[in-house]
Amino acid sequence: MTDAVLMLQEENISNHHHLVDTSVPSGELAFTSSSSGEHQNSVNHLEILLGQQNQKAASATENQQAIQDDIFVIAPAVEKKKQEEFTSIPTSSSPKNERRLAPSFVSVERREEDNIKYNKPQWVPDEGSMRCTKCDAPFSLILRRHHCRGCGKIFCNGCSNHYLLLPEDFEYSTVQRTCEDCYKKLSTINFSLEYETFGSSEKPTIVFIHGAMGNRRMWQPQVAHFAKEYHVIALDLPSHGARVGSQLTMGNCLETVREVIKREVPEGKKVVLVGFEMGGLISLLFAQENTLACRALICYSCVAPADQFVLGPLSALSSILPDMFVGTLFEKFFPEQKDELSRCFLRSGFNYKSLPECAEMMVNAGGYDFEAAIELQQIPILFIHGEKDNRKNEYSFMEYARKGRLHIIKGTSAFINLHPTHLHEFNEVLSEFLTSIPPPTSP
Repeated sequence: MTDAVLMLQEENISNHHHLVDTSVPSGELAFTSSSSGEHQNSVNHLEILLGQQNQKAASATENQQAIQDDIFVIAPAVEKKKQEEFTSIPTSSSPKNERRLAPSFVSVERREEDNIKYNKPQWVPDEGSMRCTKCDAPFSLILRRHHCRGCGKIFCNGCSNHYLLLPEDFEYSTVQRTCEDCYKKLSTINFSLEYETFGSSEKPTIVFIHGAMGNRRMWQPQVAHFAKEYHVIALDLPSHGARVGSQLTMGNCLETVREVIKREVPEGKKVVLVGFEMGGLISLLFAQENTLACRALICYSCVAPADQFVLGPLSALSSILPDMFVGTLFEKFFPEQKDELSRCFLRSGFNYKSLPECAEMMVNAGGYDFEAAIELQQIPILFIHGEKDNRKNEYSFMEYARKGRLHIIKGTSAFINLHPTHLHEFNEVLSEFLTSIPPPTSP
């Protein structure tokens, strides 16, 4: 590793800082350590790696082009470039022990590149439907009509509360409301699979866990990057992706991760968990409860347990102004990631209706002792986020980490893994960390 490392000792997180400049030899990772007696007096040394954006600009461009030519974007390229076989399980509606074997990445997910043509539907007139098309509930001043943008039929709010960016033939540029049938038909997710595995299980395993309202498709660039050298698992959490309709609780999330690892990872082999936002907290708690299952954690833009006064009004607002909210949110706050967010996040389905559940779970997460979960970890933990993401809670988490590392990517905020400029640095930071940790063998 050629970057200079700034060892930041924070005497007081809200006051001044003392900076000590040091160097880390190529290929090495230095971890901070702490003891419980030091926590009240000082914060651990924080390692903030300076991103080499100028040096990596050319390689980032090449990497972006490689991803566009890789397994997820252009179907003809996939057909020419055979990948290793991988196994996946069906959804819970199928027999529990049934498994499917897919011959290549191309059969896993549906994409617009499959040359499927759609006709934009004619909307059913309001006066032509007095009841919800699905549940047959009568419309009234309280139960209002909503048109599904996929089929043009009229539904109540509960039967059309699914959102995704529709294929280009529908001529919408933002996320749109659909009924459940159109959501599953038009999403790029394969709803017969609740998670996917890529690469040989004999290789080191990485498990990717998405954040609130997302799904496993948000990790497409990382799957393309890591599946050549690692056994990669990308899963859907309860109430998200192919698990939509299941109950979202912290316990159910932990059980989902546990079950996937049990099914797909050889006994005694340890995994690396990569969690985004809410998925970061799930990773921390999972490692605490399953100490022999993990060899390292990567918490990406990890959130802190939420305050009811913040998430409560947000959930209420989302139910009042859903179309306006979801239609402009990402374009307004993440304009540079618009294309990749559309391809990897919004086209698969934005699980907007899970926001109240996510809010409740994050508020309830305040009952967990995350500092204790971190302090008990004897494994390396990488915290990574964008400079503009303002994740101050990670500084607090670093105080308790025995083998913690903090990497801040300059000039960006959230969704770094989908950012056209910073995607390469994000993948390289993860790669460097993964090659530095102990092998995935049992103790």
